[in-house]
Amino acid sequence: MIRPPTSGIALPDTRGAVAQSWFVGYCVAGGLFVVAAATTLVLYPITLTSRAFTAIFLSMAATLLFAVASLVCLAIWQSHLSATRTELADALLRAGYHGVDAKRLLGRATARAAVPASAASPPAGAGVTLRLRRERDDQGRRWLLVDAAPEAGQAD
Repeated sequence: MIRPPTSGIALPDTRGAVAQSWFVGYCVAGGLFVVAAATTLVLYPITLTSRAFTAIFLSMAATLLFAVASLVCLAIWQSHLSATRTELADALLRAGYHGVDAKRLLGRATARAAVPASAASPPAGAGVTLRLRRERDDQGRRWLLVDAAPEAGQAD
């Protein structure tokens, strides 16, 4: 296995795909919750005029089921994101980048923005900008890579 090259930290991304799957489940369950809630609102006046309460009870049960499923998916998704942030924060601490916000670094990974490590304790963080990227190795495993580069205006 050849790890993708980086000028900083390389971590295996063990939770990235799983977290993404739970996010998709959260979106689907949330969408079904909205549809079930709208159906309940449409069925309510019909049920009152026809006195057929089975349809409204089934619709309310489906709404409750999808609401609970959505909340469960949300909780599991957030726990995976939290574990990833903790692993990244530990790796940054071990590499000497004290004071770098892992949550901010992960949040900017999708925007490809850099996070200055100027708040980090010297010597590792003096005048350094960190950039997180996600890549796969030659066997298809996912990696979180943190590249360290000098800040603009800093010489090597």
